[in-house]
Amino acid sequence: MELVQRKEEIVSNLKQLESYLQSSDPESRQWACERVKAGRSLIAYKISGETRFAPSRFIGYKDNTIEDHEANKGKDGRETNPAIGKILKLESKDCELKESPELESAYINYCDILGIGQPSNFKRTFWATNWDL
Repeated sequence: MELVQRKEEIVSNLKQLESYLQSSDPESRQWACERVKAGRSLIAYKISGETRFAPSRFIGYKDNTIEDHEANKGKDGRETNPAIGKILKLESKDCELKESPELESAYINYCDILGIGQPSNFKRTFWATNWDL
């Protein structure tokens, strides 16, 4: 799959993931929740002022869908993180992938809101964007 190259492609994927999270189809919603739960490198963004998170392995591939993501056996954060980072660096020189106790706490709260409970026990890193979709 092709990596994202523009902010608009990242935003499109964020909206796609959101559509799964808000879906009336329980399988689509569960799939999206599992991606968020398993995330190690995540983009923080907002919807109506509420902080939300999306994993780089889904967001980093152009025009991603459940079907494309599942078929992509080579998906790897070592590919998506640099692609996303390059785009976000153009947006803001301060937008770097890093650990953040504040965002970690918000992420755990978000997982609780989604009803997925305790997220995977990984060290997580975040890009803090000021995007409000």
